[in-house]
Amino acid sequence: MKWVNIHGYPLIFQKSPEKEPKDIKTDLKVSMTEMGGVRVHRGFYQAFECVRPEIEGALREVRNNGYPLYITGHSLGGALALIATKFLAEDSIGACYTFGSPRVACSQFGDSIKTPVYRLVNAADIVPRLPPAYLQNGLIAFFEVVRIPYVSDTLIKILDKVTGYRHHGDMRYLTACKADHCDLRLLQNPSIIDRFGRLINRVATTCITVTASDHSIQAYSTKLSAYAVRRNSAPGHNQQPSPVMEN
Repeated sequence: MKWVNIHGYPLIFQKSPEKEPKDIKTDLKVSMTEMGGVRVHRGFYQAFECVRPEIEGALREVRNNGYPLYITGHSLGGALALIATKFLAEDSIGACYTFGSPRVACSQFGDSIKTPVYRLVNAADIVPRLPPAYLQNGLIAFFEVVRIPYVSDTLIKILDKVTGYRHHGDMRYLTACKADHCDLRLLQNPSIIDRFGRLINRVATTCITVTASDHSIQAYSTKLSAYAVRRNSAPGHNQQPSPVMEN
């Protein structure tokens, strides 16, 4: 976590370059716990609570000088950024930006957040698809119909603890593209069917490991830089407002 003053304060949750055991342990605590009347990923919330006192101390200065607060993070850092927005800055005049963030909480989690939240997803990145949103419900329905003695009830109880995950905020989706980024697109809130089709095509034309490589922060930064350069160099860019992102 770090602060940078640029007439506004970015609060950046930095992910470790290599996956550390403590990060894996945090990710695996997928059961939901209730905090502030909403259900939240237990591991992510516990990780946030570890750094919360330090953040709240630094936020006193931000709130006193009136500067906007911008919160951001990648992967686990993105999950912490969203939780920080909810519990520390839900009515900020800044914004929250996440990159490759997993699902964090139930659908009601974002109801009180007035701060704009934008989540970026790169092509076949697998992390934003975790924890699953609907698979648990299907499995619960299956085990309620197909009763297995001593097994069904136990599995239903376990699945119920990890049911209800939803994403929050406006999605910006970076499409798969050629090496020179000439066909790169930045889509605004594409449908689940569109994204599923692009995922299947991406994996089919490359390999399954692309779901991990598309998650790297380098992939996100390279694509966003290429998109910004192309958009800013487009004819007439300085003469008229930038076009709205593609739908």
